[in-house]
Amino acid sequence: MNKLRTVDLVFATTALSDGEMRDPKPAREEREVYGSVRIGLRSNELWKAVLTACEPPGFSYDLPSLGPGQLYTLWNDNPADSTGFNWDPDQRLETAVVLSRLIHPTSIGFKYSARVIFDHANGIKQIIPGPVSGLPHAYVITSTAPRDWLTDNEVSVLRSLLADFYAISSANLPSRIQRALWNYVYAFEVRWIDIRWTVVATALESLVHTDRNRSTKQFIDRVTALANRVGVSFSLGDAERAYDLRSSLAHGQELGTGDDATTALYCRMEEVLRASVCLAIQDAAFRDIFRTDDQIRVAFPLLP
Repeated sequence: MNKLRTVDLVFATTALSDGEMRDPKPAREEREVYGSVRIGLRSNELWKAVLTACEPPGFSYDLPSLGPGQLYTLWNDNPADSTGFNWDPDQRLETAVVLSRLIHPTSIGFKYSARVIFDHANGIKQIIPGPVSGLPHAYVITSTAPRDWLTDNEVSVLRSLLADFYAISSANLPSRIQRALWNYVYAFEVRWIDIRWTVVATALESLVHTDRNRSTKQFIDRVTALANRVGVSFSLGDAERAYDLRSSLAHGQELGTGDDATTALYCRMEEVLRASVCLAIQDAAFRDIFRTDDQIRVAFPLLP
């Protein structure tokens, strides 16, 4: 009897050819990310098979030749439940993708994810698409030319970040950090900066807001101090403008401008959030600040 092997995977895709990719190049050599999760290139045959399985069929439509190309792949060849049909049951791949965005934001989503069952004698036996419906895409807003991939150095950082994350029990990660991370994850499902602005601002407020009154001042003073703590350039003026726009958008107004300065401000706000959540995972002392309101008040006092 032929032995079967189960692999869960998610493909990062690109419309660019290798020649168009600028330095630094994407991580493509196979290596361990964390535990049984690995990153690298898979065979073109496997990529085309998964691409075809994850897209709705069409008549006389050669999808593999018309669709996107493989950038790199994250996979787990030892999933928690290899006998069922549930993709990524222990969320190892999903967690790797989510935390990778704290290091460098990319548009890798779950559009091309699948559980692949291999027959050692005959190759691919079955492909079961993962969470390819609903909101499988991810979107990136950038103020500069996008680099939509992880580099080898960033994979090394991700490996360390995942080790720190799994060393912390869910009960030991302050709820403020969990809410900030959840909002950041949700922001990637939205392509419109108007909506993302309020989501990211809410994530930052989940880290620093302690009192009902003076919400604007809490945001301005504490997000600025938080940015300074995590090494991101974000002035009091930046925080004031960011919160002013957040309030306008939350009350149904339009952004009013799509200029480069506004986009850059949003990107810095997102950078403060990424760096803060990342440091909270890595540093116990910094993480402990967010356990109580009083500790936040002491660490980030309001300015006179």
